[in-house]
This record gives sequence, C-alpha cells and structure tokens, in this order.
Amino acid sequence: VNDVKDIDLLIQRFFDYLNIVPEEFEKLKELKDEIKHFKNIKVYLEDLKDLKDAIEDVGFYKDESEKNKLEQEAYDKLISGEITIKEHSEIIQKLGRMAKEKEVEYRNKKLKIKHIANHYYIPLILSADEKVDYIKHIIEVKSEVKFVNDLEEYIEKTNNRFKEFDWWFFSKLDESLDEIYIPYYNPNINNISRFYPDFIFWLKKGNDYFIVFVDPKGTEHTSAERKIDGYEILFGELGKEKLFNYKGYRVRIKLLLKAIGTSGSSGKYNKYWFNKISEMLDKILEAV
Repeated sequence: VNDVKDIDLLIQRFFDYLNIVPEEFEKLKELKDEIKHFKNIKVYLEDLKDLKDAIEDVGFYKDESEKNKLEQEAYDKLISGEITIKEHSEIIQKLGRMAKEKEVEYRNKKLKIKHIANHYYIPLILSADEKVDYIKHIIEVKSEVKFVNDLEEYIEKTNNRFKEFDWWFFSKLDESLDEIYIPYYNPNINNISRFYPDFIFWLKKGNDYFIVFVDPKGTEHTSAERKIDGYEILFGELGKEKLFNYKGYRVRIKLLLKAIGTSGSSGKYNKYWFNKISEMLDKILEAV
C-alpha cells in the first residue's frame, strides 16, 4: 500500500513540476528603485543621539585635499562677507568632526559606521553583533560583516585589482526590501524559489561591463548548486556566462560564492567559489 501511495505522490509531484513556469530574463535596464533598503534604515530609540551624530559625521567624510578645499572656501566666504563668523565656525567644526569610520555602543552592542567610497550609498552601517534590535536593515550577519571588512582591507592594498577597472561600485542587498534576485527550482517545495545574493557589484573596464552577484554565506552544497543552476538558466551559455550588448558595452552577469571553512563545490560548480577577495577579482577579470 505504501508503494502505491509513494507512486501516486511521485506522479503528482511530476505533474506539479510540469506546471512550474520559470521566470525569464527579459533585458538589461538601468537601476532605478530596485535597491532601496537604505531608505528604510530605522532607529527605534529616540535617545541614540551618538549614533545619529556618527552617521552624519561619517556620511560627510572628505579626504584631506577636499577638506582643505572646503576650509579655504569657508574662509573666502567669511572674508567676502557671504557668511558670518558663527556660520564659518560651524562649518569648521563640522569638518573637524567628520571621520572615515566611527564606532557607537548602546546596550553593550556595537555598531561600526564606515565610509567606503565605492559603496552604493554612504555611510555603511555594520554590527559586531548578529542581532541588534534598535536598528533595522543594516549589515549584521557575521559572514557579511567579515566580507565587507576583508573587502575594505583589500582595497587599501596598493596592488589591488580593482584599480584595473575604470570605476566600480557595490551594494548590500536586503531580501526583505530589494527587488534583485535569481529564481531557481527548489525541489523541497517543488516550485520556483528566489535566491537573494548578499551583495551586487558593478564594474566597468573599457567596453566591458560586469554585474556580479556575490554571496559569502557558504550555503550548504546542494542548495548552492541549485542556485547556481538557476543562474546558469538565465545567464549561462555553453558553460560560460552569456555576453549581452547594452548601449555599446559588452555586459557579463556573474555569480560568485565565498567559501567558509570547507564549504564549496567540485566539478563544474567549482568555478563559482572563491576564498579571498583577490580570487574574486581574478574570476571576474579572467574573461577580459
């Protein structure tokens, strides 16, 4: 009897599978409001003045040459009478408070406020604790925080390969708000699920343009491979990423997963995994 029931269930799942309509990639488009979680960063306590001040100071950060330029402009306006002594003093104080990074602690939970020039929005807020209940939509998962720290450390190196690009940006993706994802078949529910990578990079080198999804969570092998399969259906072709033409650019859309510990895959999936930021760049640039 059990065998008959199992066969009936198998047949039903098969017909359910045939009814699944996979999502299709339509076209490349300019980013509008698909990434919007940073507009929803909310602080749930009114007495966090230190945090709000730190966000303002880091968000206003300028390098030394730009700071000197702003100080000179303020002085010139003071001399010409465009601003008062008080207004000049406020500008100088604001320039003096700005910082590339600040740390705020509340209820024994630390937040780091960072100015990373290549991030889609500034400042970037990270938590040293995975659960912070007084602020939402920040980077707080341990693997994501480590990835950002590793990325920042790599950028500081004089020989980093990001310098080979004309320009580049990256952004954290928030699956609860942002509308960027990769559909894939999930056999656990016998339907299409959405894979939301943690980060997205945009990089331009000459006429080559790269859109790269990066996920540093080191997900379970089988789950990761299904997500890779979903990516390949949309953006793969003969074992390589498809080449799209958009406004004169050769556009490649890539997916890369950062291994954690022994996580990773072998065989055809191995090319999607990296351990270090330098390896990530090598995989992006290998097509150029």
